[in-house]
Amino acid sequence: MKVELFPFQNKAVTDLRMKVAEALGSYRRMHVPQVVSLQAPTGAGKTLIMAALVEDIYSGTDQYTEQPEAIFVWLSDSPALNEQSKQKFDFKADKIRFDQCVTIEDESFDMELLEDGHIYFLNTQKLGKAANLGKHSDTRQFTIWETLEKNSKRKGRPPLLYYR
Repeated sequence: MKVELFPFQNKAVTDLRMKVAEALGSYRRMHVPQVVSLQAPTGAGKTLIMAALVEDIYSGTDQYTEQPEAIFVWLSDSPALNEQSKQKFDFKADKIRFDQCVTIEDESFDMELLEDGHIYFLNTQKLGKAANLGKHSDTRQFTIWETLEKNSKRKGRPPLLYYR
């Protein structure tokens, strides 16, 4: 990280990293989706904590091997929140390249699989029944739901989701 985390933030990253590793192991054994939760008050630096966690997962730590192929889907209710989160990743995280942060646009999205090593920012309103991401069209061969399902099946692990 380009900034020093507060001790409580470092503890949160360490705890989350352990929980994510346990959840991934459990998923690989039982093939049941797992949930890891980060709860903190407003202003505690949840985005910064998550950026540090993503760095740790991509780069590895003394306790955990690197996982440069990990895929993250960052969900929020607002495109502005997604942009704000991307900016924080760019300004605060030194092991995450800006080109690893991809905004999923409903007009142009058509991927069979998400690319390894990327963080995909997605607005929750684009996931509704009326939204284009869930529909096939002349320009969309794969819906977002098909892409996420194919990722889970072909890569043996679902993308890691974060909801802000």
